[in-house]
Amino acid sequence: MAGIRKEFIIKLWKETVGYSSIQMAQILGLKSPHRWRDYTDENKPKGVPPANLLMLSAIVTLPP
Repeated sequence: MAGIRKEFIIKLWKETVGYSSIQMAQILGLKSPHRWRDYTDENKPKGVPPANLLMLSAIVTLPP
């Protein structure tokens, strides 16, 4: 995945699962959906904690 920005990947996951910004913020352990936008804005790069990315990966990958 060299060269692919994490902001793009996170946005793609959101679209794939069809979750709202509120749901994505909750999964990633963020305090508000506004914080979610900070994580997907290429002009404001923020790091998502690895444990939160693991949780998101599990939710996207594993069946309910």
